[in-house]
Amino acid sequence: MPNIMQERGERFNNENVRANFATFLGAAGTFDRFCFIAPVDGRVTGAYLVTDTTVTANDTNYWTFQISNGATGTMVADATDVAGGTLTADTPRLMVAAVLTASRNFSAGDELRFTGTETATAEDLVAAYLGVTIMWVPR
Repeated sequence: MPNIMQERGERFNNENVRANFATFLGAAGTFDRFCFIAPVDGRVTGAYLVTDTTVTANDTNYWTFQISNGATGTMVADATDVAGGTLTADTPRLMVAAVLTASRNFSAGDELRFTGTETATAEDLVAAYLGVTIMWVPR
């Protein structure tokens, strides 16, 4: 049965990543880890972010999250500043995809990274769990 989320009739593929922040948060409140190794050439079509801890929107104390490919830069991103809004516990949130399709392309063997950066003193996520679902299609 085909996945109900489709782009131009192609089947979405989903990669799920779940991690405990405490295992990879640095002293400065940042993390940067591989989250997906591409089996074939493809394009990221979106990503969902969910955590078990609410992060309140704040323009001074906030988190920025992104999925990137060293070859093409940021593919999808999200932030908990006022413009990005509150990240509500246990509620999946669609991350913002790069406007240019080429920015979301990857090649077989590319390693995509998930990065989180804390600005000032955002909510403590050391004991939080994080889930990321990357949606992609072959190209």
